[in-house]
Amino acid sequence: MNYKDLKWGALKSYAKTLGINTKGLKRFEIEQKIRDLNVVPFKGVKETHPLFTDPEIEELIPYLKAYKKIGAVSSIGDINKKVAIKFHEHIETDKGAVLNLGCGNCIPKYYKRFAHNYDLLAAEYGEPLL
Repeated sequence: MNYKDLKWGALKSYAKTLGINTKGLKRFEIEQKIRDLNVVPFKGVKETHPLFTDPEIEELIPYLKAYKKIGAVSSIGDINKKVAIKFHEHIETDKGAVLNLGCGNCIPKYYKRFAHNYDLLAAEYGEPLL
């Protein structure tokens, strides 16, 4: 749930907690003021995504950040395999998708899609971006 899903009274209360004077403002004006504050969408009621509770994700974050910055996958141990597996466990939406670690082009694609979708989920759930 984010602030756009809140009912009128809850939206006004949330805006007030952010220091916004809501007197005389319409809904779209309040939402604009919240956006102007660059506030992460309201997350007080939302459960956390399983991706962010997985203990192995923290180990992979530096490699995802490096991929975003320079576009290179890891040559360290089984990191590439872990990235692919975690992508499939938490982010892949096609339940029929097959994990393929045998082809040279697959690993960069897992990194690219994982990094992109991680940031989308992080923004939605109020977690830090890569």
